[in-house]
Amino acid sequence: SSKTLTIRHLDGISIQHLGYDPEVVSEKNKHFRSLPLIEKYVIENPEDLLFQFYLGRELLNVGRSDEAILYLERSASGNAPGGTSEHAAVLLVRAFRERDTQKAKEYCLTFLRRWPNNGDLWYHLGVMCSGEGLWLDASACFEKALLSFQRPWSDLDRTQGEGLRPWNTLELLGLAYSMLKDVDRAQEILKEAVRIRPKNLPPPSSVLELVKLHRSFS
Repeated sequence: SSKTLTIRHLDGISIQHLGYDPEVVSEKNKHFRSLPLIEKYVIENPEDLLFQFYLGRELLNVGRSDEAILYLERSASGNAPGGTSEHAAVLLVRAFRERDTQKAKEYCLTFLRRWPNNGDLWYHLGVMCSGEGLWLDASACFEKALLSFQRPWSDLDRTQGEGLRPWNTLELLGLAYSMLKDVDRAQEILKEAVRIRPKNLPPPSSVLELVKLHRSFS
């Protein structure tokens, strides 16, 4: 049976798409279903930088990072619509972090010259500096990343889909200040991280737990 739909105009209403539920994506095998369709389109339309990004993202999601990097590099180096090149740059840095930290840092610094306010790039650079024990540099990067969030803090605050949240950035910033022996500043930051962290997530309660958290991001 068919249904009649009435179209109404709603002024002042905006819809923000925050992504898909990871459990549903996994259950429906969305990545594997999407991949052949996107691959076919890219073969037929090799100049489409938006779909170069889509293909790189899906290849990354299924663990084919070598191929993903090729398409993400193409998209990040161009001007894909809707800020997609900027998003491709973030995914490219994330992909290289798992294989070549130095290359990832070089990409990060290059992309930050183009997108100096991208919180994800500052976050990833901070994590890499932390991994090298460059705590002063790391703290500066995490401070920059936090500038991408609006106040007051919100559970929905994030940049383009990379999982960046104000509380985990604050936690790593607190860790950096702990390593710099600035205990007062570290405690101040960690208290704020605990305050805004969602109640369903157990907050780290010690530097040891923060070190474990840091390693999980590295």
